[in-house]
Amino acid sequence: MSSKICGIVIFYNPTSQHIESLKTNLDVLDGLIVVVNGEWDDRFHELSDRKNIEFIIEGSNLGIAKATNDGILKAKLYNAYTHVCLLDQDTNLPKNYRDILLLWDNLNPKNKVGIIAPTYKNPRTNIAAKALIFNKYTFNRFQPSNHIERVSCPIASGSLLSLEIFDQVGLLREDLFIDYVDNEFSLRLLSKGYVNYMTSNICMLHELGEQKIFRLLGLEIRPTNHSPIRKYYISRNRMEIIKCYGLKTPSIITFELIAIFYDLFRVIAFETKKLEKIQLSFLGFLDFTRRRFGKINDWR
Repeated sequence: MSSKICGIVIFYNPTSQHIESLKTNLDVLDGLIVVVNGEWDDRFHELSDRKNIEFIIEGSNLGIAKATNDGILKAKLYNAYTHVCLLDQDTNLPKNYRDILLLWDNLNPKNKVGIIAPTYKNPRTNIAAKALIFNKYTFNRFQPSNHIERVSCPIASGSLLSLEIFDQVGLLREDLFIDYVDNEFSLRLLSKGYVNYMTSNICMLHELGEQKIFRLLGLEIRPTNHSPIRKYYISRNRMEIIKCYGLKTPSIITFELIAIFYDLFRVIAFETKKLEKIQLSFLGFLDFTRRRFGKINDWR
């Protein structure tokens, strides 16, 4: 069977522009499954009758991991698809995205491929994202320049995965709810002997938080401006990543500890709602130690 890609898009309070993005991505992919973390929206009607798009209405915000898993399981029901492309609602795939299948075919079966992801630029800053690779004791952040590069934790949105891989390593961890869900899955793939890749031949636009550029002593500082509740999930789930994968790969511990202090500095120096963000970050750490996962409102 020839390779066919089903896009899985997670909607949460989508705008009209997000709905327009579906049309763009439909021109690139073989089909789309839209998982709505909320209620049905009448704006969906103009697309709901198309054969290659389907909506799953969750009814409320069940988290990005649960929504993605529901989309994956729905895609597996159709024998037509061989791969899935995970998408955020604000992602527009480039016209040459399907070239990623050629890379996949060239790498398989010589390599045990986990994920192949495009590179991306943040349209707010026009800055290309760097790739990250964890060696055992050191890590490296670099600008992908080759047509294919080994990486540890590629961006989730736009990433290509074989549907078969979920039978081998399982689905996304729903108890994480949001943040570090993609990192955990990427590191789980590596722990099972798979290899993750990024390609500089395919580049897309993708926003990361609400980044703005500040300059301090000749350095560029780019705070993410995530909401206080996102700071909670980032703090809690970051510690879970360290617990699950840090002992085998100590460079993960080093990287995340640096990230903790860097994030704290950016909040204090450049972001709003400083006290609330610090408090919720600390609460996230406490809940990690108490092994409280899932959506924060489910048990508070």
